[in-house]
Amino acid sequence: MFFKKKKSELSELFENEYFVMLIPVYEILDGADEYKLIYRYPNIYQNARCHKVAESCEFNCEYLNKCIKKDQLVIIEMKEIGSLIFGNYHTSEVFKILQKHYSKETSYVFLAMKDFGYFKKLKDGVILRKIASYGKVDGVCSCPETRGMPCEYEMENKIYKIDMKARMLKDMLKFDIHDVSDLFDYYVGWMNIKNENILNIRIYELEKMN
Repeated sequence: MFFKKKKSELSELFENEYFVMLIPVYEILDGADEYKLIYRYPNIYQNARCHKVAESCEFNCEYLNKCIKKDQLVIIEMKEIGSLIFGNYHTSEVFKILQKHYSKETSYVFLAMKDFGYFKKLKDGVILRKIASYGKVDGVCSCPETRGMPCEYEMENKIYKIDMKARMLKDMLKFDIHDVSDLFDYYVGWMNIKNENILNIRIYELEKMN
């Protein structure tokens, strides 16, 4: 019922900033009421449990943004796309675990916040391409980095490279929300991000375990 308070456009979830992973499958976390995240590498959520707190086909941008800010995961299943998993900078650590849980799939990570941009393409649990600029989010610094071979988008448009001659970290790689949005459009398609393509929405609470 809470989803129906205010229906708005799905694209509004991408305004200003967004932290989202695309996995081209449905029933992420098996669609279960409870799912244990298992990860052998150091990660704040390496042994966390996900508890489903809500499920609906109705969309309410205001409500979902509140969930994301409360460190909850919002999973939106889309026609012909798969699952979009939304988090914030803190909960985006879960993406590293999900890339292992769904390692057979080609998945993508898009993080965008003003001048900070981050993109990853993964297959078989391996990073095929990573592009990240310098940024400071919630007091945590991200260093500029590129890894892997240029992706399809870069080969057709612009190849991002680290400028080793730059004197400041922020000048080593110009990669911001506009660049991430272009990559999102290439691999997902902004034309597909519309309410009528929503199949289901699930919201999960994260419970850390010792």
